[in-house]
Amino acid sequence: MGFRSLLRGWLSRPLVKDVFSTTALALAGRATGFLIPFFIAIWFGAGRDTDVFFFVYGLILLMATVFGDTVGEVLIPFLAELKARGEKVSVYVGRLMVLGGLLVTVVVVLLCLAAKVFIPLVVRFSPSQMGLLFRLLAEMAPLVVLVSWVNVLMATLNAAKMFSLPAVSLSIRSVITLLMIYLFKGSLGVYSIVLGYVVGEGARLAVMLLKVTTVEGFPIGRDSFSWDSSLFRFLGVAFFRSGAMILNQVNQTVDRAMASWLVVGSVSVLHYAGRLTMVPILILTSGTMIPFVSHWSERFAREGLARLKRDVKKAAVAMAVASSVVAVLLILFSGPVVDLVLGHGAMKGSPLQLVRWAWVCYLLGLPFRLVSRVLLRVYIVLQRTRIVLFQAAVGAVLNVLFNWVLMQKLGVAGIALSTSAVALFSAFFWLWAFRVAGE
Repeated sequence: MGFRSLLRGWLSRPLVKDVFSTTALALAGRATGFLIPFFIAIWFGAGRDTDVFFFVYGLILLMATVFGDTVGEVLIPFLAELKARGEKVSVYVGRLMVLGGLLVTVVVVLLCLAAKVFIPLVVRFSPSQMGLLFRLLAEMAPLVVLVSWVNVLMATLNAAKMFSLPAVSLSIRSVITLLMIYLFKGSLGVYSIVLGYVVGEGARLAVMLLKVTTVEGFPIGRDSFSWDSSLFRFLGVAFFRSGAMILNQVNQTVDRAMASWLVVGSVSVLHYAGRLTMVPILILTSGTMIPFVSHWSERFAREGLARLKRDVKKAAVAMAVASSVVAVLLILFSGPVVDLVLGHGAMKGSPLQLVRWAWVCYLLGLPFRLVSRVLLRVYIVLQRTRIVLFQAAVGAVLNVLFNWVLMQKLGVAGIALSTSAVALFSAFFWLWAFRVAGE
């Protein structure tokens, strides 16, 4: 059998086809989303109002990531389990949207009230800016609930192996957001950005709800308001996964804080190197992790742990090879790439070299970071996320220790190398966890 035949047979496999198609659509959607800040810069510039908006947006994005992304990933194995038992998925989804939505609303309200107490202690905005901040926070808070609902519906479609619409919906949201900002920027000013995001996410919710209704039936009904004991188990699994995601975000904040102890410009250098590192991470993971969890959950429910381990092992090996090749190539061409992307205007000379070496230090850990992401999905499928939170907590402690030791000799590059060292620990941890999974 020739190479072309082997390649054609490999690409015809359902999981491989889903990975490639979802990656293409997800990257297109993310690319559209990346345009929004540039249009905001063109239409509003950089000033007092935009400073406040981006501060608020960062808070909302953190809450939306914790509530939304966690639900979108953790829910898939539960839905696969329901389907394997022959139960109706739409009833469970409806309960989660109604009761989960109420829970998210209560938590968001409490966090916003806490923000009124703590934000004035950590920012230095003028009184008028503080007033704007709290108004924007109140107006953007519904976005968190909308994102959580959208992710429930996305998980429903992903569990049904319908990955295209969830992936392309990012583009739908971004286009509508830009349109609303353009139409109302003159009359509403910075509030038009809030309107754009909320309307864009609302449109995304409507599209998802319509599609789920055609596939599984309309999810919200009389049963949606009755409590199901299995929701406790889901909330427990989601809680530990959310904790791990929060710790990962805290690690980035800690890195920036410790970089501020170094020479002026170190925080910016670390940020630029981190952004460069995110490019290969997004390319290799945007369209892989959700199809992995969806297919593995179905096969695990049908064929058991042995099949799950075989599937995960193949994916981990493929990810290790692909990420290693990418990391080596980027390290070899790190100089020209950094010059091409950042070597303009004020970013020349010494700062550019610092970015390059920090990026190389990040790239050294790229294979370990991505293999860890694949292996930990075993415990997402098994619905045992306590270990995910435990590993994140140990990694957070190690991150601070490695930062402190390595930054003494290597400066800002040492903080980047610390991230790679933690990734190496994580890879060994998840290799061990993979071996003992199910014992």
